[in-house]
Amino acid sequence: MPRGDREAVAVLYAFCRTVDDLVDEPSPDMSRAAVAASLAAWRGWLERGLPPRAEPHPPELAAALREVVRERAVPTRYLCALIDGVASDLEPVRVPDFAALRRYAVRVAGTVGLAMCHVLGARDPAALTAAVELGIAMQLTNILRDVGADLRADRVYLPIDDLAAHGYTPARLLALGADPTLADPAFEEMMRHQIARARAYYERGIVGVWRLPRRTRTAILLAVRLYRAILDEVECSIPAVLTRRVGASRRRKLGEVAYCLVVAAVRPGIPTVTDQRPNALQEALAWLEPS
Repeated sequence: MPRGDREAVAVLYAFCRTVDDLVDEPSPDMSRAAVAASLAAWRGWLERGLPPRAEPHPPELAAALREVVRERAVPTRYLCALIDGVASDLEPVRVPDFAALRRYAVRVAGTVGLAMCHVLGARDPAALTAAVELGIAMQLTNILRDVGADLRADRVYLPIDDLAAHGYTPARLLALGADPTLADPAFEEMMRHQIARARAYYERGIVGVWRLPRRTRTAILLAVRLYRAILDEVECSIPAVLTRRVGASRRRKLGEVAYCLVVAAVRPGIPTVTDQRPNALQEALAWLEPS
């Protein structure tokens, strides 16, 4: 990316990483209450309009974020909803159905896509819709590759109704986190169902790359395809997600780099998609409000 865009994206990433790590990788001396208070401090600061005084920790990041939000006109409600999403992981996770999982994915990842659109200068509804779909796809990928680690943290993101359709309960799935050898064909079939769902979101969302300014397309296309490559690896080794974090090989990554450099340079038109979800953007924006 050009330098200005790259620096703005780096600040947005640092904010997202900071609030996510507060929940997933807190300092050893931080209690759950202290984590919640820190997240609340960030949220309150955003709601008050990012005032220069009383900045949340770390203040250097807050100052940089203020500059990006104001220069790139990033709606702070996206960032507040992200905080709400990650804060929900402070408690044991059980998800009743895919509608609830989709809402969670919109909050913790769709919001990042929406904010990125503003940072990169793409604010038309089609670009924003695609960004939400890609956020959902990428979050589903995260969930599928981290199944084992999440189970050991008492987090069951796979929808309970999907579990039941394959003969599973949250308790039975949690048992796999303790003993991965209990995985059976029904578990693998359930995972394939989730993988197919994620692929549909990638297909609907990837067209939005061509609605970004040309200068940024290669980087975003590469990010999307690398995440989709992770999904491919999960599908090839489903039981492995119970014991380790699956990732794309170095060879696959280099191949994706070459592909993206060529495609972003020679493909000027916007691909068409015939199965866009109606009202997807309106649904997502409605879900940004607190529960």
